[in-house]
Amino acid sequence: MTSVPFLEGQFVWCAFPEYEDPLTPGPMHAGYILATVTDERGFGAMVAYTTSQPWIGETPRGVRIFTREQARVVGQHKAFVLDLRRIAYIPVDSAWFPDLAAPDHGIIGQAPEALRLQLEAAATEIFRRHIETVERLGPLWR
Repeated sequence: MTSVPFLEGQFVWCAFPEYEDPLTPGPMHAGYILATVTDERGFGAMVAYTTSQPWIGETPRGVRIFTREQARVVGQHKAFVLDLRRIAYIPVDSAWFPDLAAPDHGIIGQAPEALRLQLEAAATEIFRRHIETVERLGPLWR
């Protein structure tokens, strides 16, 4: 691999780490690519958490609820929640992205540019003004 096959704003299948074991790959999960990084450690990706579980209660800053119709626009088939406060910073390799070698690299879909910019602005605000609310998972934070 000579570059990261993902772009900001894509939804991808990844082994999103669980809270209980934040440094190792978790179960297969849809994630949202916030950023990709190339540094001395290799290729990395900052991935935001998604869940198909309905959100209960007030929606906090950094949480975006997608209806079924909105989900279809980004390549998903059912309603889901995107939590920009739960971020995995993980290596771009087959342990974390099991479909990396597949022709589509496990890419589910792409957020339209206007949505990508909205989500980027929301994530930037959280990192600048509400960093205490961010749950950092994955080995590349270290």
